[in-house]
Amino acid sequence: MEENLKTYIRFENEKQLEVATLVSKPSEEGWKTAPANFEFSKRYKLASGKIEEVSVDELAAMRLAETKAMIATEISILVDNVRSKYIGCSPAKQKCYELQEKAALSVLENAESPLSSLIQPLAEVRNITISEMAQLILAKAQVANQKIIWAEAIEDNYKLLIENAETIEQIDQLLVEISTTLKAGGN
Repeated sequence: MEENLKTYIRFENEKQLEVATLVSKPSEEGWKTAPANFEFSKRYKLASGKIEEVSVDELAAMRLAETKAMIATEISILVDNVRSKYIGCSPAKQKCYELQEKAALSVLENAESPLSSLIQPLAEVRNITISEMAQLILAKAQVANQKIIWAEAIEDNYKLLIENAETIEQIDQLLVEISTTLKAGGN
């Protein structure tokens, strides 16, 4: 039975996705019969409909591009963690912070603002005036805005550095740097 087994390669966008050794070629689109000199340890591509081995340089370039994309996503996650520390982890919490900030501005403009009822419970818990609570909310909002702007600027800078990196080692070092920077400044 083993004599009837053949190796097939599935391609998508001319890149090898998977390899299977089967009795017959799968019916799904993208499957091609592997060449006679096929080796499992190598990568293949389609070039003008013909199966060719991916060169060492092409493979290195593919890995570098994949690493850049993966690290860019990881940086976005790190920045989102900083952002969520200041605006909340959910849209509802973010909306609550925005309402508190709006109410605080309204109270500072007009002590008799109807929005004062939104921050009155917070003031009572802290045993301070509504006006003092409004000032506290605005101070926290200003710090949060500054931290978010700072983190987003770092994100933009490091994504550009990663895009221009020439080796995976440089990318790894940049990831360590941004992680350290965000942890140190995000507090």
